[in-house]
Amino acid sequence: MWILSLCLSILLASSAIAAKWDPYVELASPEIWDSPMPGRSLMFSGSDPRGMNKDSGNFLRIEPEGAPFDKGDWVLAEMEGPGSITRIWVTGRDSKEWCAKICGRIRIYIDSKDTPAIDLPIEDFFGKAEPFATPLATATSGGWVSYMPIPFSEYCKVVVTDHKDGYAHRHTSLGALMPQLYYHVCWRKAPAGARVEPFSMSLSKTRRKLISQAAAKLEWTASAKDPKSFAIAPGESVEVFKAEGKGRIAEFSLVCPDLDGLWLTAHWDGSDKPAIDTPARMFFSEGLEPRPFKSLPLRFDGKVHACRFPMPFARGARLYLKNTSDHEIQVGVAVNTGKAPGKSQTRFHARYIDEQLAEGPPDLVVLDTKGSGHFVGMSMVVPSNFLEGNESFSVDGAKPAWVGTGTEDYFNGGWYFCHGPYDQPFSGCIHKGKFVTSYRFHLTDAVPFSKSIKVCLEHGARNDGEGRARGVAYWYAAPR
Repeated sequence: MWILSLCLSILLASSAIAAKWDPYVELASPEIWDSPMPGRSLMFSGSDPRGMNKDSGNFLRIEPEGAPFDKGDWVLAEMEGPGSITRIWVTGRDSKEWCAKICGRIRIYIDSKDTPAIDLPIEDFFGKAEPFATPLATATSGGWVSYMPIPFSEYCKVVVTDHKDGYAHRHTSLGALMPQLYYHVCWRKAPAGARVEPFSMSLSKTRRKLISQAAAKLEWTASAKDPKSFAIAPGESVEVFKAEGKGRIAEFSLVCPDLDGLWLTAHWDGSDKPAIDTPARMFFSEGLEPRPFKSLPLRFDGKVHACRFPMPFARGARLYLKNTSDHEIQVGVAVNTGKAPGKSQTRFHARYIDEQLAEGPPDLVVLDTKGSGHFVGMSMVVPSNFLEGNESFSVDGAKPAWVGTGTEDYFNGGWYFCHGPYDQPFSGCIHKGKFVTSYRFHLTDAVPFSKSIKVCLEHGARNDGEGRARGVAYWYAAPR
C-alpha cells in the first residue's frame, strides 16, 4: 500500500510542477538558466524545402485555398498546444529597391481558429505597440525580432495578411512566384499534461511584473568588485579561482583592456576534463578584437569583461587562465558566488570551434554532444561569404528540429547585417567586415535534449564558401 501511495504522490507532484509552466517566469529568471528546460524547442521557417537557398515565400499555405499569393493570407506557423511561441523573426525585401522592409498585418490565433488574439501592423508588433515593447521586441540590423512569450493551451496559428503585395517577388525552388518575406517562428512544446495560461493583449498584473523584472535584468552592470590581480608570465597557467563543496558562480569578470593571449578553462566537481576550454576573448563573444557591447549573459565596457552565465557545481570548482602570448599579461579577476544548486541542476559548458573549411560539404559542426541538457547559444567569427549558410539543430537523433534561412538571420539580422553592427540582449553583430563577429543567446528559446544534440552551420549557400571559422558554443549538460 505504501508503494502505491508513494507512486500517487510522485504523480501528483509531477502534475503540479507541469501545471506551473510559464515562459514568463523563465524570461524573468536568467539566474536559473542552469535549471533543466522542460518541453521541446521547434521552429517553423521559410527554409527552401529543396535546399536550393531560395528561403523566402515558403509558407505553410495560403488562405483561403486557391487564393493567389498577392491576395491571400500567408500562414507562417500552426501548432497544437500546450506550448508557447518564444521568438518570431522576419525580414523582407522592398518591391522597388534593395532594402530591408516588412509590411502588412500579423495575426496570431490563440486557442481559436476564428478570432485572432493579436492583430497588429507588423512593424508595430516589433516594438511599437504594447505589450510588444523594446528590448523584447525590436528592429535589429536588417531584421525584426520579438522574444515576447506567446503561450497557448490548445492551438496557435501565425498569419501575415493585408500585405497589399508590398514585397519584391522571386521564384521559389519549386517554381512558384512568391514574395520575398523571410521568417522564423520558434516555439516550445510544453511538457505533457502542462496547464498553460494563454496569452492575452491585456496582460495580467503578474505577467506585467515579470516582464518588468526581465527588462531590468537585461540592463545589468558588471560589478567586478575587489578584483584579484595576477601577472601571468608567457606559457604560465594560473589558478584564478577555487571553491570546495557546493555552490554557483553567479558572475565572474576579467579586468583587462584586451584578453588576447589568455586561454580560459574551468573544471567542475573535481573533473580533470575542462567544461570550459576556449580563448578568453572568444568566450566573451568579442571575436578578433575587443569592442564594447552588452548582451544578456556577456558584456564588455572597454575595461571589464563580465559573464553572468550561472555556473553551478556540487563538489568544487576551479578556473584557470593560461598566457599563450610571448609577453606578461596583467589581469584582474573577480568572482561572485551564489546559492548552491539543487540535485537537478546542470553544468555549464563552452566549446571552442576553430575550423579551416574548404568549398563543399560537410557543414561546420558547432556542437555535437551526447547526454541530456539544453543548448543556450553561440558566438561566431566567420568570413562574410559564409552568411548565406543555414543553421540546423538535430535533437536526440531525429531529423533537424529546425532549419534556418541564413547565418545572419539566425543572429536576428538580415541582408548581411545591412545596417551595420548592433548589440542587443539576445543577439548582436559586433563587427562587420571581411570577417563578421556575431552572437545569439537562447533563454526561453533554449533547445533541450535528452540523448544528444548536433548544431551545424552551412558555410555559405550549400557550403560554397571557404575560409576559417571560429567561435564558441554554450550549453548546459546534466552531470555524468
